[in-house]
Amino acid sequence: MSLVEFVGTIFGLLSVWFAARSKVLAWPVTLINTIAFFLVFYQVRLYSDMLLQIYFFCIAIYGWYYWRRGCAEATKPVERLRRSDYFVVAGIAIVGAGSLGVFMSRIHLLIPSIFPEPASFPFVNASSVILSMIANCLMATRKLENWYLWMFVDIICVVVYLMQGILLMSFEYLILFGLCIYGYRSWFNEFRFQSVSKS
Repeated sequence: MSLVEFVGTIFGLLSVWFAARSKVLAWPVTLINTIAFFLVFYQVRLYSDMLLQIYFFCIAIYGWYYWRRGCAEATKPVERLRRSDYFVVAGIAIVGAGSLGVFMSRIHLLIPSIFPEPASFPFVNASSVILSMIANCLMATRKLENWYLWMFVDIICVVVYLMQGILLMSFEYLILFGLCIYGYRSWFNEFRFQSVSKS
């Protein structure tokens, strides 16, 4: 375990804890987490995860702005996806994961000066990355279903990181799974309260 992995893990846990409690602090904490994990993922050749950190960095800035807009807590109501949105999400996930998996399986041939070694688990890693991107967008726009996707991603990451020998990060994602359950329950209660208040 390196210091960078330790810092990234602590800030990753804090980020999800704050998000589960609808605290805007989740987003600046995420910025530190993404920088640390970018470095770790390059070292263990999980290139899709590495590139995901660039996306997380950008979406954290967006989420920070979106949630903040004049208040300390997220005030946009929690919403659910429409039935048709599930098909859109599934389509994006399948096409995105397949495309990224193909690209990452060949990245060492396409850009050998930056990626001299083949990617580890290119298709599994690509799937968790695309689902993470979708979940992050749903979280930033306060969609309840983001927590389902995060739980699924966390299970994938626990196994992959364990196989890659980044044990602290694997343990982190096990904890994140529990935090996702907490986050879902918290957001669901908020959603239910909103629904009762409207009627």
